[in-house]
Amino acid sequence: MDVEELRRGWRTSEVAALLKVHPNTVSNWVHHGRLKATRTPGGHLRIPNSEVLRLFEELADRAPVRP
Repeated sequence: MDVEELRRGWRTSEVAALLKVHPNTVSNWVHHGRLKATRTPGGHLRIPNSEVLRLFEELADRAPVRP
């Protein structure tokens, strides 16, 4: 991912790959308000870096700790 791609935000498929979930799960999080996103002129979702980081940290805090 280059600097220009970071400025435009993350695609749902990119967030899904990072978090190992289905892209539809990411779309559902956006539609239910768990994740903020904007839409491109073509109607595609773009998730800002700050939201990806926030969600990643939220999920990491919930992850079970292995001994």
